[in-house]
Amino acid sequence: LRYRAQVAFQTMYNMVAGLDAVQNRRKAIVYISSGYDFDPYSAGRNSRDQIQGGRFSDPLRFLIDQENPYFRIGTATADIDLYAFMRELTLSANRTNASIFTIDPRGLAGVTDAGQYLDQSEVRTFLQKTISTLRYLAEETGGFPVVNDNDFVSALKRIDAETSDYYVLGYYSTNTGETSRVRDVEITVKRPGIDVNARKSYTVRTPGVLPRPVLPPPPSPRRR
Repeated sequence: LRYRAQVAFQTMYNMVAGLDAVQNRRKAIVYISSGYDFDPYSAGRNSRDQIQGGRFSDPLRFLIDQENPYFRIGTATADIDLYAFMRELTLSANRTNASIFTIDPRGLAGVTDAGQYLDQSEVRTFLQKTISTLRYLAEETGGFPVVNDNDFVSALKRIDAETSDYYVLGYYSTNTGETSRVRDVEITVKRPGIDVNARKSYTVRTPGVLPRPVLPPPPSPRRR
């Protein structure tokens, strides 16, 4: 699961980098995804959920000391890896002046039905994390997320309105400090009653390198 998600990030990263050839206009990306979680339903897989007691988890789970931090490296690094991929993707989009509009096709998210035998607390955690990743990708690039919403028609009309009429402003910064890589931007207008929707900051342009997806280990041979 983690490898497939990393491949998706790598594909998106390469596509965004290709938009750098388009100059002097706003670029928008409509990203349809249900979000990402590199370590979903961990309690169920480790026989710690309140419903099935880990009925479908690894049969060797009880041989692992869950209190030993060395056995929890995979769980600990999952969120770190997820943040690293999202962060580099948003930086790439900002370098090419592209805004990401994320759409969750699940629409209004609710609880799961009893027939799925899933712990509701784990379902809520999974939804919260996946929705948060979509919010992050959109809000860090000047777009907006369409999550927990079934009105996709209005959302697409809003995306069309924001990408059809806009101003492109540019300036040469006098800040030569190399340590200040993130620069705040404030745009104001004199006309009353106007709401300004613009990027709040930008990052000094760097080449950027997205971490390569790590291939999953091959399955262990089974003895007969």
